[in-house]
Amino acid sequence: MKKIFKYSNSIFHLGLELASNHICCVVFIILLLLINYDRIIAEVTTPIRCAMASDTTKVLMSVGEWKKQKGIETLRPIKDADESMRLFTPNYNLTSLEKKLIPQTIKINNRVYELNSVNLKTKIATYFSEQNYLNIFITYYFVMYDLELQKTILSAEKVVGQYWTLFGPGSNEVECDKNSSQEYSMKVMQYNF
Repeated sequence: MKKIFKYSNSIFHLGLELASNHICCVVFIILLLLINYDRIIAEVTTPIRCAMASDTTKVLMSVGEWKKQKGIETLRPIKDADESMRLFTPNYNLTSLEKKLIPQTIKINNRVYELNSVNLKTKIATYFSEQNYLNIFITYYFVMYDLELQKTILSAEKVVGQYWTLFGPGSNEVECDKNSSQEYSMKVMQYNF
């Protein structure tokens, strides 16, 4: 009888020991989930949101049509995105006179876009808008707009999931793919003379 009692007592203590270890593990896992919830949500939902967005860059006016409407015969070839971006003047570098002549915001399809940069030679401006939910679900909208024709040339959408980093400053982003941004840059480069 004493052997059975010792055996059952040792099983009972083993069970308490395992239970206390499991409680620590459960608390540790819950703590990790609470700390990383935004990263988990961003990593899981961003690919789904990207698939729902599908084609993010839309050409609304082809290069040929744009050349015809502007009366341009030849376009200067641009080597890379850096050279193309040097042609654009950021909004904060514009003079006060230029800021008065160029609309600072435009409204297209019930979305308000803010001026980002302007190519003063071609009179093409880039505008952007941001849709942000809970600092996790972010969508950036870009528009390339001809100021003389007052028509939209390109529109693009960039879906991003954002999460706060544990170590280090700020946040990090989960993007669909790097090709969508590069595709938009390549199309923007075509509209220079």
